[in-house]
Amino acid sequence: MVIQRRWKGSCDLLDEKMSLKNLRLGKEEWEMRKLAICLIGMAFLFSIGMAEAQEKREKIQYAYLGPLTGSGAALGAEQWAGVQLAVKDINAAGGIKVGGKTYEFEAHDFDVEESPEKSVTKMNEALSLHHPRFFYGASSMTGIPLKQFAKDKGFIMVAMSEVPGYTDPLNPLCFRGWMKVSDQGPMLDYMRKLGISKLGLLAHSGEVSVKWAEVCKGFWEKKGGKVVGEVTYPVESTDFTSPVTKLLSSNPDAIASGGNPDVRAANILKIARELGFKGKFFFGGACRGPRMVGLIGKELAEGTLLVGTEWEKGSPKIDVFKKRIAELYPGKPFGFIFVVAYEPLFMLKAGMEKAGTVTDINKIAEAMGTAVTPSTSPTGLFSKVIKGEVELNLYPVEIRNGQVVAVK
Repeated sequence: MVIQRRWKGSCDLLDEKMSLKNLRLGKEEWEMRKLAICLIGMAFLFSIGMAEAQEKREKIQYAYLGPLTGSGAALGAEQWAGVQLAVKDINAAGGIKVGGKTYEFEAHDFDVEESPEKSVTKMNEALSLHHPRFFYGASSMTGIPLKQFAKDKGFIMVAMSEVPGYTDPLNPLCFRGWMKVSDQGPMLDYMRKLGISKLGLLAHSGEVSVKWAEVCKGFWEKKGGKVVGEVTYPVESTDFTSPVTKLLSSNPDAIASGGNPDVRAANILKIARELGFKGKFFFGGACRGPRMVGLIGKELAEGTLLVGTEWEKGSPKIDVFKKRIAELYPGKPFGFIFVVAYEPLFMLKAGMEKAGTVTDINKIAEAMGTAVTPSTSPTGLFSKVIKGEVELNLYPVEIRNGQVVAVK
């Protein structure tokens, strides 16, 4: 080994430079001192060798495509922070071990705002600059348009998308790390139990929101409710007064709206309350609550119904992780949005190590179905993948006194 040769050479040189006749020491004492000096030198050279070995780890390129500016910027910033921490944690824990070699993740962020067109443009930019085989799509506006390119361009993608079309039909290279539109059942059941009958649907023109409204309408009518109003507004809108006013004219008992990050949801809710609406609001999975409360206050947010996960319910692993990110990002309302960007890198790591390759994306994608287990998931939330879907337990949560709590 290089380190052994360096060590022997250093000790030989030490004998030459510091002979016994010059030191006036006994031979035994000199040998002890020489051994101590050489051991210290060996430790130093070993640390250098370890650093050199780590520097030579091959990088696995990973691309994050999300809204780092615009109305979804807060969501994008939280997700990108999750990606960065996952890269740091995996690399610090020894990286990805395949075929006797150790690899590390290297992540790159690309701002797509909330534009399908920019998502495709930034995908091509990422491929040109870094040649990633792994992508994370921050929303349906990234996941849906990129799905069709995964096979031809050669990458695996995990996306935060509620749209049914993301996994139906199934693309074996695309995974949903989020809830589905069809998972609205428990929340709608709870609204019916509250005696709500007349529902108003508010959607933006993006595919996720339109599909969310369609599925919600079908579910609601099957449960014996009535949809009294449906309004769709342009996704690029920043003033929601007109669409909210129009929907309120249909006199709904409650309003349901999907595909809204907390910032947009907060604006919609604030306008509706200022216009005198006192009914229940139900926002889809992209709205998590804490940031919305911070934007408009707990009084205006009170009673808002959201999609709950095990993150809100808690567990020993989740509680430890919550404490950790609270310490790492003080004052930031980071939560489930952070986790859904953090966990996919561990899914990919498990898939690569199970498949025994970091380059064959088809083998990696196939392996993820059995490689992803509770032991591979730091939070326990992404512990099972079935037919391209991360299995999540969902239930109603409600904002009460500024806190997101499970409905009992």
